[in-house]
Amino acid sequence: HKAAMQIREKSHTLHQRFFDAISTADSANVKQMTDSLAAYQAQMEMLTFNHFKMVRNICNPEQKKTFDKVINHALEMLAPKPPPPPRGPGGPPPPPER
Repeated sequence: HKAAMQIREKSHTLHQRFFDAISTADSANVKQMTDSLAAYQAQMEMLTFNHFKMVRNICNPEQKKTFDKVINHALEMLAPKPPPPPRGPGGPPPPPER
């Protein structure tokens, strides 16, 4: 948690500098800032991956099955949804409201 907070804080500060560059016309370091932001994101991904790997390692075989299902479900929820098909005259009716 502490490591994640440090990365988030650094990323937040850099995001502020990054978007300040829009109004200050200081775009000389924009590429470097985007590379740094990408590096912070990569660090967060590895931190999250390693955390869940450690959690899975302490599970018994039955718990590992459940853990894997939960992780796969979470990944499905986070996956981008495909755009709906275009609707035009004579096209399929819209899906029912839920």
